[in-house]
Amino acid sequence: MRKLIIAIASLFIATSSIAAKANKELKKALIVTVKAQPGKGDEALKYLAGLDPLKIVEKEKATRTWYFVRLDKDTFYVFDTFKTDEDRTKHIEGEIPKAVAAKPDLFLPLEVKKVDVILSAVPK
Repeated sequence: MRKLIIAIASLFIATSSIAAKANKELKKALIVTVKAQPGKGDEALKYLAGLDPLKIVEKEKATRTWYFVRLDKDTFYVFDTFKTDEDRTKHIEGEIPKAVAAKPDLFLPLEVKKVDVILSAVPK
């Protein structure tokens, strides 16, 4: 979790040269740990890429931002934001989590953490 927080902070630092305004709409978020079975990270990533997750997320109008990052060979994180708890719940019940759950040979169970957004900024 510490590494995830550092990764997210790095995203903000990387964009700190951009003038930003506070974003008061995004109140809810998810931090999802996606772990591949040991030694199957590349295979899991190929499977996920085959789902075309950007198209899936694009269809989910309630998902405001979506990030997919890799921590190590077998561990990935998803960080996404929403306006409401209902929007967040729709996303948790969506296509991608179902597709991951359908492949227990590739993935360990998802670790889903519902979090509240305290502060966020977007470029002006």
